[in-house]
Amino acid sequence: MTDPSEIIDEDLVDIIDAVGRQDRDGAISLAAAAFERGVDHPLVLMLAAEGLDANGRGREALDLLRRVTSEEPGEAEGWRRLGATLAGQGDLTEARRAFEQALSIDPEVHWTLLAAGSASFQLGDLDAAEGYYLRAADLAPEQAEPRAALAMIAARRIEPKPPETRTWGYGFKITQTGRPN
Repeated sequence: MTDPSEIIDEDLVDIIDAVGRQDRDGAISLAAAAFERGVDHPLVLMLAAEGLDANGRGREALDLLRRVTSEEPGEAEGWRRLGATLAGQGDLTEARRAFEQALSIDPEVHWTLLAAGSASFQLGDLDAAEGYYLRAADLAPEQAEPRAALAMIAARRIEPKPPETRTWGYGFKITQTGRPN
């Protein structure tokens, strides 16, 4: 009879090999199959959650990722994946919390800074977004995304002056565009 730990090790080797080859779909398929066989490893759970989310089973994906973060709270990757899944489902407040937790563990991951900045921007917290994007720009000055995001923040902060309306003779109202109302 095969020792269950050997099966787990074999599954993980195959999954890690697929990840190394950048075969994302293959890694997800292998993880889903391993999960169905009862393999309970954080990498398996994270990849299985990605597959579930891609197949419209977001609630199940979140359950798996919350399990990973609860069992392995010191692992940033689980928090990053939880944040990405939450953001994809529109829960930006919780997504930002997950990204912040990942950054508290591993503060120098460029894409996590970008994701936290994006969530903050969409939530209207421009100061937080700016902070994340500045950190991302410092980490990877050759990347255009943080600079473009900082430009969007600057543009958002410029509040356009409301049009001035004046009333002229005979009751015509003229806005600053010069057209009668």
